[in-house]
Amino acid sequence: GKNPVQYSRRAFALDPQGNYYLAFANGFDGMGVVKISADGSTCTILSRNASTTPNEAPDIGGGYQPQYSTLRGMLFRNDKLYAYASLGERLIEYDVLTGDRANYTEPGVLGTGSTVIGETTMWYDDARGLMMTAGGAPPYRLVAIDPVTRNRQNMLQDINVSQPLIPGAYPAGAGQPLKGALDNGNAVQWGAVVPDPNNPDMIYFVILQGALVKYEMSTGNSYVMSL
Repeated sequence: GKNPVQYSRRAFALDPQGNYYLAFANGFDGMGVVKISADGSTCTILSRNASTTPNEAPDIGGGYQPQYSTLRGMLFRNDKLYAYASLGERLIEYDVLTGDRANYTEPGVLGTGSTVIGETTMWYDDARGLMMTAGGAPPYRLVAIDPVTRNRQNMLQDINVSQPLIPGAYPAGAGQPLKGALDNGNAVQWGAVVPDPNNPDMIYFVILQGALVKYEMSTGNSYVMSL
C-alpha cells in the first residue's frame, strides 16, 4: 500500500522479523509511525495524532496525545517503539500492536535527572537494565533512562561526579582530565554512536572532528582509536 506522509530524518528501527519502522511529522500528516513489511509489500500507519486535517488524516491509536513535534531516533523492543520528540525533550512509547501511545519520560513531567535526552541513537543496555539514548545538536549527549523510575542521567555532561544510575570511579579533582579524548571541544553531536557487542562497558563515538573514540562507561575515560 501507499501512505504519502513526510518521513523524518534520523528516525527508523527494525524488529527481529525484519519489518522496518519510520517516523513521520508534518502538519497535514500529523506525527506518528509507519510499518513497512520485511518484503516491502505493505506499508501501514501504526499510530498518528496531531494532524491539522483530522478528517483526511484521523488519529490512529489512543492514549497519550503528544503536542506536534519532530520525531528522531527510534528503538524497537518487546513490541514497543520508542522515539524522541524534539518539543519538550520527551521519549514517546508506541505500542506496535495497538498504535497506542504513552509518555515514557519527560524532564519536569515524568522522571528526574538530566534535562535532555539523546536524539539519534537508542539501544537497551541488558547488562544494566537501562535504556540508552545518544546524539543530537548539543555537543555531549549520552543519556541513560531507568525503565522503572524513568529517571535520566547524562553520562557525558556530569562525568566528574558519581552518578545515580551508573556509579563508577569517575575521575575527579582539580586539574584532572574529566573527559579524556572527549574534552577540548571534541563534540559528539550527530556522529555515530555504537555500543561494544562484547563488552557493555565500552561505547564507540565518531566525533565531530572525524575521529573514532572509545569510551569506558565505568570510569569516564576515553581515547582516540583512529584519526
